[in-house]
Order: sequence, then structure tokens, then C-alpha cells
Amino acid sequence: MQEFQVVVLAGGRGSRLYPLANETPKALLPIGNVPMIAYIMNYLEQAKFDDVILVVQPSDAKAIMRYLLEVANFNIKIDLVSLPEGVDIGTADALRHVKDKIHSDFIVVSSDLVTDLDIHLLADRHRINNASVTCLMSKAAPKTEAELQAEKKLGQDPGLCDFVGLDPKTSQLVLFANQADYSDAEYLPMRRRMLREHPAIDIHTDILDAHFYIFAKWVLAFLAENKRISSIRSELIPLLVRKQFAQPDPKKPGDIYSFVTPQESYNMFAREASPVRCCALVTQPADNVLVARANSIARYSEINRTIPKYLAALLPPNLTADASVKISSASVGQDSIVGEGVTLGDKCTIKKSVIGRNCSIDGKVVNSVVMDNVKIEADCVITNSIVCKSATLSKGVVLTNCQVGKAFAMQHEGTYKNENFVVSSEVDE
Repeated sequence: MQEFQVVVLAGGRGSRLYPLANETPKALLPIGNVPMIAYIMNYLEQAKFDDVILVVQPSDAKAIMRYLLEVANFNIKIDLVSLPEGVDIGTADALRHVKDKIHSDFIVVSSDLVTDLDIHLLADRHRINNASVTCLMSKAAPKTEAELQAEKKLGQDPGLCDFVGLDPKTSQLVLFANQADYSDAEYLPMRRRMLREHPAIDIHTDILDAHFYIFAKWVLAFLAENKRISSIRSELIPLLVRKQFAQPDPKKPGDIYSFVTPQESYNMFAREASPVRCCALVTQPADNVLVARANSIARYSEINRTIPKYLAALLPPNLTADASVKISSASVGQDSIVGEGVTLGDKCTIKKSVIGRNCSIDGKVVNSVVMDNVKIEADCVITNSIVCKSATLSKGVVLTNCQVGKAFAMQHEGTYKNENFVVSSEVDE
């Protein structure tokens, strides 16, 4: 894998994870009681990468590096790059910010990805097709009606692409579009050349973009000159996909074909394949491969419910020793994770949940995430909810599809649904 450089994007502000990421860097939010960035860093280290370019917000840099170097003790060399302070920039902007550090084909991956995919499968597809970009995607398993209703209450899932078109024989990515771009259209437009070259196309609306890409180096040069492109997923990838079927314009400044490396160039007047090639590797539910992102409340909750059976395989023992301890209690289901130092009351019941370190639980917790140092008193019922670090839930609090911010104290019993609770300073900010 030494032919590729790696860029890990951990500079997102976590706006879709409100209020979880208000006071905690998104990359350090726990999945299975371990900061999410640990999963992708360990994945890259196990794949034998020697170094990685890590892009972060300046306000998060110190905390993230302290965890990676002092707590997790990763051996992979980390080239930390802070984004410009006070500037709201997209993923493509972040990539431009590190362009001078990239000298070969490169991988871009988000810090919120959790996967056990054999990376060589993606790399081989990129090499075989001499691709401009190769994307990792995952076909979602069919959801039950209950799951659909719960997801609707938690908010729209931003990880699902609206329209993904694939050639079933070659896995070439021929269509990648957001529904919002065609909200007023009665049909989905398609280029004649695309249909001529790919008479059979499978169009999906249930595929997760893993935000794991391998790019040819020339794409970065093109991106550096086209500063209007701000997002990789929403702008750069759709543009590359469309350019596979566009007519080159040598007179147009910045035409994408002028950036293609010599070995990929072609006769623009001949009817031959475009040098811009977009491919995808799509995992199927039957493949038993984990591909999940924690980029929304719904997705964050889902991966925490899934992670117990994967934790030991995805992380080294030094990171899981106090994150998941054995509890010999009939009140804790086998599908749950309980951190070190947890006190369980007589009336406690925990099912399909993750409980952080040093918590005191005397209520019922189902399908929920409870972070470190949380106190949940008797007669509380927590369902499909997330309770952040150091929060307190007094006796008789009943939560369904709620998020409780860091250090928030719920002092009055009552029943609450579909609400966020944060301390006043978080709201003011």
C-alpha cells in the first residue's frame, strides 16, 4: 500500500451530531466507549501504512493528538494539519489545504468511518481500472418499519446517496447525483453517450457513500485550480462522473482533460473511452463486511448498537480493556457494552446499549448510548436516546428518541420524546 498517501479528514464540526459534538470534538465522540477516530487510525495502521495526513480544526488539534499519541499510542506517523481558524470550509477545501504534501495517488477517508473491509479489494479495483477515483459504498440492508419510523424521528440520514448508477458488469460509476439537484424535475436526465456506452445501468437509492475514496494524483491538480468546488461528495465526485461522458474542450481554461496525466490521455476526436474513469466497490449485506459512518444522530446510534460484536476485532486490547468489561449480571444483555467502574442498581436493566465508564445506573436503558460519568436514578427509562458525559437524570425521567448534552441535569421527573437538552451556555454559543 506504499504507493498511496492517506488523508484523514477529522475537521468536521459535527453539526449533524448536535448536541453531542458541542463541547467534544466529533472525532473523539465515543463508539463502543472508544473515540471514533481510533477505529480508522487502527485500520490504517493494520493495513501497513507508515504515515497519514490528519486534517483537524485548530481548536481540536491538541485534544486529538493527545489521545492518539498518549492514550492510544499508535505507531503510525501523524502529520497534523490544522485548517484555517474561523473559516467554514468543505471537504474539498480541506484537501486543497494539504495539496503540497501529496505527491502520488492518494486515499481520502473520513474519521467517522468504521469498517473492516480488506483495503486491498478497493486498491485492486482502482489499479485494474486505472481509475481517476474509486469509491467505497455499501448497500443498506432492508429496514423494518419500526427502524424506518425511529430513523425518521432522529432526522434524515445524510449518508445515503439519492441516485447511484452502476454498470453491473464493470462496476463503473456512471451516475452520482443528489435528489435535491433534481427536486423540480419530472425525470432524471442522462447523457446519450452514457446510455450508448452503458446500455445496462443499475440505479440505486439505498447505497451508503462511505466517504472512502482513492484518487489519481492529477485530480488534486484539477481541484487546486477549481476553487469553486467545496465538497468532495456533493460536487467533486458528481463532476468527475459526468466528465466521463463529456466532450473535451481544449480551448476552455481549466478543462479537466488538460489535467489528465500523459499515460491517461486520449484522442479527443476518436470514439474511445474517456480518460476520466470512476469506479465503485459496493459491499452487500450478504458480504458480512462492516461499513458504517457516524455522521448523523441516526447513524451514530446505529453503529453503537452494532459495535459490541465487532469491538475486539477492530481495536487492540489496550484500547478496549476498560471500554468493555465483563459484567456477571442478569440485568445486562449480552448485546451491550459496559465500561469500567460502572455501578448497577437493583432495578437496573440494560439492553442493546453502550454504557460509559464510571456511570451509576439504577434505571432501564434500551437501544441507547450513555457516555462516561453519567448518573441515572431509579425509575428512569431511557429508550433510543443518547446521554452525554457527566449528565444527571433524576428519579422518574423517561426519555424516548432524545439527546441529553454534556453535564446537563434533568432534575424533574417526566416523559420526554424527540427532544434535545443542553446547558444554557451551549445554546448561547
